Amino acid sequence: HRGMTYHQAAEFAGRPASSPAGQTGPRTPQNPAKATPTPPPKAWTTQVEKLVTEAHGALLGNPARLAWLREHRGLTRETAVQFRLGWLPRDLYRDRAAWGLPPELREDGKAKKLFLPAGLLIPGPARLRIRRADPGEYGKYFVVPGSGNGPLVIGENHPAEMTGAIIVESEIDGLLLAQEIPGAVLIIACGSTSNGPDDAMVADLTKRPFVLVALDSDKAGGKAAWQRWMSAIPNATRAPVPARWGSDHTDAFLAGHDLGEWFVMALHLAGHSAPNSTAVEPASSPEIPTEVEG
Repeated sequence: HRGMTYHQAAEFAGRPASSPAGQTGPRTPQNPAKATPTPPPKAWTTQVEKLVTEAHGALLGNPARLAWLREHRGLTRETAVQFRLGWLPRDLYRDRAAWGLPPELREDGKAKKLFLPAGLLIPGPARLRIRRADPGEYGKYFVVPGSGNGPLVIGENHPAEMTGAIIVESEIDGLLLAQEIPGAVLIIACGSTSNGPDDAMVADLTKRPFVLVALDSDKAGGKAAWQRWMSAIPNATRAPVPARWGSDHTDAFLAGHDLGEWFVMALHLAGHSAPNSTAVEPASSPEIPTEVEG
């Protein structure tokens, strides 16, 4: 891909070169949704730590489940260890009061239990998500009550002025990119297209050398990318995986595509070269169209 032009990179990214891509001049912020985490109760934190410890041990002690994680989510055992992923083999019901949660009543007047569906546990500071084993008619991701509503952030300790950022939708995509992309990079998995950056995150991201907005390549992902992220962050570049690869990074990886290649091409669109890489020459300051996608 040496010497790839902007138009070639845009084609790789699965959109016409006339679509907006990077620094597009002045943007009009559209009141991005806030995603500020709120501190959970101490009892909640204690119960989450206990659950995560048990579920993490259950995952690491189950070779078949680890093989499933690698085959169907692309995640290695090392990644499971690094991020303390866990497995719930069945639905659980816990006492809400023990978790520091307010009571809720069923229709018959009896106290509700805290429901935790079977699936992959994804912990984070002040947050806990479960990727359901069998979503059925429900969403793929279950937000455990008491969790903060902030995104999953990976690599926040790297200096902002020297470290670029990638914005993705799902936690699995974020974990997979952390696994597959070498070098320091900030990864933000917003968890939903309805979540956007708060003021502190905008201030942080505008300091960074590049921000790749890589929400899913479907219509919802494109709309959220522009309304909630691109409108608020002037140094952002819209860079989803090519639509022909799949709708997101996990789809692309499981289909056999190289996420490192995607990263290099996305950096090229943003006018950067991959760190310590000569695979792609820097973009020659292409003229980026300024129209905004609807």
